[in-house]
Amino acid sequence: MDELFERYIGPQFIEEPHNHKLWERVDRIPDLELWRIHQIRKERLIFFARKRLIRQLQRRGAGFAEIKGAEEVLSSHALTIGFARRFATYKRANLLLRDPDRLRRIILDSERPVQIIFAGKAHPADTEGKEIIRRIVHVASDPAIRNNFVFIEDYDMNVARYMVQGVDVWLSNPRRPLEASGTSGMKAAANGAITVSTLDGWWDEAYKPEIGWAIGSGETDANQEEQDRIESEALYNLMEHELIPLYYDLDRTEIPRAWIAMMKRSMKELGQVFNTHRMVMEYTDNYYIPAHLAHTAMDADKHKRARELAAWHGKIADRWQQVSLTCADDGGSEREIRAGQALPVRAKVNLNGLAPHDVAVEIYFGPLDPNGEITEGRTLRLEHRGESDGASIFEGSIPGVVSGRMGYSLRIRAHHPDLVHRKTPLWLTWE
Repeated sequence: MDELFERYIGPQFIEEPHNHKLWERVDRIPDLELWRIHQIRKERLIFFARKRLIRQLQRRGAGFAEIKGAEEVLSSHALTIGFARRFATYKRANLLLRDPDRLRRIILDSERPVQIIFAGKAHPADTEGKEIIRRIVHVASDPAIRNNFVFIEDYDMNVARYMVQGVDVWLSNPRRPLEASGTSGMKAAANGAITVSTLDGWWDEAYKPEIGWAIGSGETDANQEEQDRIESEALYNLMEHELIPLYYDLDRTEIPRAWIAMMKRSMKELGQVFNTHRMVMEYTDNYYIPAHLAHTAMDADKHKRARELAAWHGKIADRWQQVSLTCADDGGSEREIRAGQALPVRAKVNLNGLAPHDVAVEIYFGPLDPNGEITEGRTLRLEHRGESDGASIFEGSIPGVVSGRMGYSLRIRAHHPDLVHRKTPLWLTWE
């Protein structure tokens, strides 16, 4: 794949994988050439899986016939789904096993066969995770499906390398919202695998219908058993009605043009964003350099600004309990204005001895849902306009209000230009 990218994207791809314009050149790769490279890597994965499976069987003392049969598991012509990761229970490696009869029908279809490769390990103290592995190994030992259903033991970086390069589909179905990221899926996508996942971790940020599939719509259910049932059903339906038909939709040259088009879109859109170069650049620009500059400024002149910030913290801590604000508008709880007009807002604030520059007075606003809660809220900061009757006056306006019911509320938070984050520490008071 490196050679293919260098030929059609250019050698600068290695140094600039975050360059969006370079990734547009993925479309230059001929379908037949991309598919040929992908098939070669799938064959490598199959050969590797067979060797590992034979070694596993020999360790267990399996008979000659079973070991000999392992030499023929998997096929380079079948749709290959990979699931490889740490077998924590929230990752739900067993979601695909909830309906064994339906799974069997799917993978044993003579016209459109499917094969699944599992790889992973559980933490030694994770009894539930080890039980999931035991269940998968039990299913893999079924003589009827063992040619299409393989579990690779001792998951490590080498196993992962073969997996992300060789599978057609990268399956991930964590229970929302417990997945932190999912970097293996990013690597698989860069290699041309299509992602199928619940909307969690990186896939919640990356998913588009034209580059992969989502299991469900991002719902969460307090009843985990019911959520597992619904999402396993959604996964089976997705496989039967969308994923498998697309993979086996072959043209006269016996290649799946629509599938390859999705591979290209996935590589192009995900590769340019989900790569380490972009990540390190963002950390550097947004965090490391600002942190270095802030440290330098705080350290200068015998820590003058650090001492001032510490004194400000003490002042806020002493006075914040008595800080309050009210909305000074005359419209009451309901105000009617024309769509597109700005809505002026005025706040009266008791600063309890703090200066106006010690605080930020903000308005939080947005459309109201049927329960009267603000949705898709936005925040605007009000400007200090002076003093009146012992209170500080802050004013601003909500711009271009759209038609429908809108809501807003005022709040005040402590503000200092040297805070690392505007909400840390969280001195925040709502009207």
